[in-house]
Amino acid sequence: QQPKFGTLTSLVLGYISEWSHLPITLPLDCWTTAIQTSTFSSSTASVARKRQGAFPILLQLLSEKGLKGMYKGIQAYQVLCLKPALQYTVFEQLKRTLLLCQQQKSKSKSKKTSLSASEAFALGMSARAVATICVFPYLRAKVLMQVSASTGPASSSSPSRTSTSMKDSSTDSTNETERNTASTNSIRNTIPGILQELYQTGGVSELYRGVGPELTRGVLSAALMLMIKEQIATVVSNAMKNKKSSKTRSRETK
Repeated sequence: QQPKFGTLTSLVLGYISEWSHLPITLPLDCWTTAIQTSTFSSSTASVARKRQGAFPILLQLLSEKGLKGMYKGIQAYQVLCLKPALQYTVFEQLKRTLLLCQQQKSKSKSKKTSLSASEAFALGMSARAVATICVFPYLRAKVLMQVSASTGPASSSSPSRTSTSMKDSSTDSTNETERNTASTNSIRNTIPGILQELYQTGGVSELYRGVGPELTRGVLSAALMLMIKEQIATVVSNAMKNKKSSKTRSRETK
C-alpha cells in the first residue's frame, strides 16, 4: 500500500524533486528559448544563428555568456519549483476529498480508491490552473531574462548613442548617466527587478500577460496526463488484486 503524505510533506518532496533535475534541464531550456527567439530579432548575431542552426547557437551562447549564462533565470525557480508540487498536491487533496464525499453519499463499506476518467480530467484541470496562476509572474520573468541573455539587452547601445549626441554635456554628467544606466540594467537582470518593472509598467495585468495561452496549453496537457495516470493506476491495481486473489484461491484448493 502506498504511503499517504500530508500536504506540507507533499509540497516539500515535490519541491526537492523539481530542483534535482535543473542542472540538466535549465541549460536545455535556455538553449530552446534562444532558438525560438533568435528568428524574431533583427540583430546580426540572431540572423547568423538562424542560418547556422541549433548546434551553432549553443556554441555561440557558450562563447558569449559561458556556462553560467546557460543558467540565466535560475532565481525564478525558487518559486517555479513549487508549480509541479502545487499541481500534484492540489490534485491529491481534491481527489481525497471527492472520494470521501462519494463514499459518504453511497454509504458503502467498500472504499473507493480511484477516479473515473471525467473526474480525473476535471481535477487535473483545476490543479494545473491553481498552480499556473500562483507562479506565472515568475515564469514570465524567467522567459524575459532568458530572452535578454540570448539576444542581448535591447537598450544596450542606447546609452552610448545618447552620450555621444549630447555634445554640450559635461564629462561628470555623462559618467553619472552611464553609472545610473549600468545600475538599472543590473537591477533588470534579476527576477525581482524584472517583476518590479513589469508591475510598474502595467500593474497586475502586465505580470499575467500571456497567461491565457499558458493556461490553455498547460491545463489540457495536465488534465490528460492525470486522467491517463489514474486509468493506468486503476488497471494495475485491479490486475494486482486479481493476481493476489488467484494465488489465495490456489493455496486454499491445495
